[in-house]
Amino acid sequence: MPASVPDLLRLLAVPVLVWAAYCDIQTRRVPNRTWKPLFVLAVVLFFWDGVASYLAGGLTWAFFAVGAGISLFIVIPASYGFWRFGAFGGADAKALIVLALLFPTYPTYEISSYLLPLVRTPTGAFSLTILANTVLVGACYPLVLAIRNALAGRFTPLMLVGWPVRWDEAVRTVSSRILRLMPS
Repeated sequence: MPASVPDLLRLLAVPVLVWAAYCDIQTRRVPNRTWKPLFVLAVVLFFWDGVASYLAGGLTWAFFAVGAGISLFIVIPASYGFWRFGAFGGADAKALIVLALLFPTYPTYEISSYLLPLVRTPTGAFSLTILANTVLVGACYPLVLAIRNALAGRFTPLMLVGWPVRWDEAVRTVSSRILRLMPS
C-alpha cells in the first residue's frame, strides 16, 4: 500500500522542523513565522484525513477518531501545560502542537518491501508516541549532565542542572547569539 497524499505532504514539514531544531540549538529561539505555515498544513491534513476516514467508515474512522481525540484532548493540552509550567520552551510546545495535528495517527510509508513504521502502539496515536519520547529524552538530560560533570570531576549539588562556564566565555556566547537574532 503506497503512502497516501496527506502522508506524502507531511514530509514537507521535515526540512522546516530540521531548520527549527537547528535554530533552537544555535540561538535557543525559533521565529514565530516558522510555525504558521506548518500549522496551516497540519490543520488542512488533519481535516483531509478526518473526511477521508469518515467516508471510508468502519475501523478506519474509529482509528482516526481515537488518534485525533488523543491529539486534541491529551497531547495538545499537555504540550501547552508543559510550556506553561516551564518544562518546555515555546518552540517545543509549538512543535508538539503542530506534530499533534500533523500526526494524529501513524503515517504509512512503503519502502521496497517494508511498510513503515514497523511498530505501532495500541492507541494508534502517533502524536502521543512523540510526546512520550520527548518527555523520556528530556528526563534523561539531567543524567547526561551529571555524567558529564562526574567525568570532569565536578561533584556538586548543581551537577544535574548544568556545568561551569567561564563568565567571559558566557558573555561572548550570549552576545554572539543575540547578534545572530538581529536583522541585518
